[in-house]
Amino acid sequence: MDALLRAAVDRSFVVFLAGPSGIGKTVALTRWAAGATGPVAWVTLDNRDNDPRRLWPHVAAALGRATGDPGLESAIEGPDPGSDAYVAALADRIVAHKPHEPHEPRGPLDTRPVLILDEYEHIVERDIHDRLDLLTRICADRLTLVIAARSRPPIPVERLGPAGRLAVLSWTQLRFDHDEAHELFTDGYRLDLTHDDTRELLAATDGWASGLTLAAIRLRDGAAPDAVVAALHRGDPTTTDYLLDHVWRELDSEMREFVLETAVLPRFTVPLADAVRGRTDSADFVDRLRRDGLFLADTDGVLHYQRLFRRSLAQRLDTGDPERAGRLHRRAAHRHARHGRPEEAVEHALAARDHHLAADLLDRHFDHWFAAGHLVTLEQWLGALPDEAIVLAPRLHERALNLWCSLGRFDERDRWDRARRPGTERELHAANAWRLCLPRERGDFGSALRRSRALLAADERTLGIVWTQIRISVARTLLLAGRLGECVRLLTEIETARTDPPPPAPLRVTLHGLSGLAAHLAGDSAGARRRAAEVERALAECRNRPRPRAVPETVILRALLAPDPTPARPGDTPDGPDLLAALIDADPGLGNDRSMAVFASLLLARTLGERGDHTAARHRLAAADTLLARCPNPLGLIDLRDAVAAENHVHPDGPDPIGLHTAEPGREPLSERESTIAQYLRSDLTLREIAADLYISINTMKTHTRHIYRKLGITGRHDLLTPGLGRITPSPTPTHP
Repeated sequence: MDALLRAAVDRSFVVFLAGPSGIGKTVALTRWAAGATGPVAWVTLDNRDNDPRRLWPHVAAALGRATGDPGLESAIEGPDPGSDAYVAALADRIVAHKPHEPHEPRGPLDTRPVLILDEYEHIVERDIHDRLDLLTRICADRLTLVIAARSRPPIPVERLGPAGRLAVLSWTQLRFDHDEAHELFTDGYRLDLTHDDTRELLAATDGWASGLTLAAIRLRDGAAPDAVVAALHRGDPTTTDYLLDHVWRELDSEMREFVLETAVLPRFTVPLADAVRGRTDSADFVDRLRRDGLFLADTDGVLHYQRLFRRSLAQRLDTGDPERAGRLHRRAAHRHARHGRPEEAVEHALAARDHHLAADLLDRHFDHWFAAGHLVTLEQWLGALPDEAIVLAPRLHERALNLWCSLGRFDERDRWDRARRPGTERELHAANAWRLCLPRERGDFGSALRRSRALLAADERTLGIVWTQIRISVARTLLLAGRLGECVRLLTEIETARTDPPPPAPLRVTLHGLSGLAAHLAGDSAGARRRAAEVERALAECRNRPRPRAVPETVILRALLAPDPTPARPGDTPDGPDLLAALIDADPGLGNDRSMAVFASLLLARTLGERGDHTAARHRLAAADTLLARCPNPLGLIDLRDAVAAENHVHPDGPDPIGLHTAEPGREPLSERESTIAQYLRSDLTLREIAADLYISINTMKTHTRHIYRKLGITGRHDLLTPGLGRITPSPTPTHP
């Protein structure tokens, strides 16, 4: 800002600083004048200065004080102070002073004086405009006239433009840069801000001087920088009121309506403004805005308002006339859709609350946006659709569910699933397949397994890919619930089945990841590595590589099979435990998938412990305990937790160096069935519910329970919850065919 103004004054005969209140016109001139080397005459105007007999003597007196010639005003005798003759005499006196000779002392007018007329918007008399033109014509290169006003004054000085002697600075040139804003905060307001804080505040205000000043006042009053930035982004009331009261309401009524209606457009052209307004005169208003330097920027014909100004206008329109706001957004949406700009069309359709149009646009362009990697944008758009709109978008439904899984947004996936109304049997089973995930994700394995019965019995020939999805979901539940043998048998069934069409690459990624984990947990390291290789081949076939959070099995498997760490080099891609730790740390709940988050944390703790980092392992174990406490029926996850705790010498009251978690020597092991029942006994299910879930009678259930208590040396179910009991390990049985 300072450099631009300095260059403009040095090379120009007339400089206009045009723009609305608060853009920093006076601040910029004050900063420039403080460093000026020549004479500077400053006159601040008001409504009374529309009287030429009052104005021109003030101008002459200011020039006299600046140049060291205090008698300049009285020296102009004879002409009426409000006449052309008076202005001509004043100009002649300025011109009469010639540049000094090298051997003569420098006089006050030997450098070109600068006359600043601030707040010129108060001047409406045509004669004053014309006489300023006369002053510039006579003085030529012996005077620089600087005018600061809220709009471009009608002074006919365009003749100076082709010669490069006319400069017009609007809000885009008067914006603060980073160094100027930081100086304002640190020197002007004595604030202790980092350069990053300044950068964020500068971006939030677009360098607008008053916006920075208002932010500085809030910071001085104790507000945190990030809170001020957030308030500016969502529409700070103080800033909004200032812009509406001191900028928007000062416009004439027609211009107020134009900027209010076009504020619904983040960027626009003249034809777009015409289409949205339903008028054909937008070009005239745009020309006026350009001339007056209002908060409008022009980039090759694409226009946009200063962001805080546009947000303030849009808020006023939304609250004051929501029907008109919706109508304008709807017109914009249809025009963008017709002209091949679907992204802008979706934004306006959502703003207009035309959810049918938004869903239709998303349906038509979803695949393109998904392939281009715009997943977060799709997340925002789909999340904005209400439940009633979801019902009207059946074709979009399945792809939206895949997106929510890719992003780990299981809450949104469940909302879409509940809102959907399945029609065919296949659609009903597909909906049930999604619902099957919910109890498992929340750590309620008992409910998840009960819900899976009917789905497992469905005919694969009528379900196709849904059949595979259901079984993979059940296999994941069995793996996390500690029922490893059943998990392996189901995964084998999925792989040997000849489905039409065969499972796509993303499903095969999950399938091989689960099989690899099952092999690893069963001690089959070679099988786990073969599965890891299959995972990589399936990933290579994916059109869009799934995000790690969508396929945590693969990340966990890679971490378990990673070689011992070597010293990291700059630029190395994190692998193994580092990659798994990054996945967990980025989202400790893995997108609401609580059970998988516990499983990942426990296996990470085990891997860290095996590498000797028991401190880090204990930290991961503590994080898993926090999540595990919120799982209603975690079944085998408790056994896995106790096993990892024992491996890392963790006791309920601290380290366990003497191995209290170790099973007593000579204890009779549990059978596989007894181990499964013991896991259920750690849940809050009744004995009758457990018996029904396992397809056994209540009497058989009671018999198994007595045997479990005897073998473990305990007296009741409450003892099964004791952390020091140790892992419930069944008798060795083959788990792989």
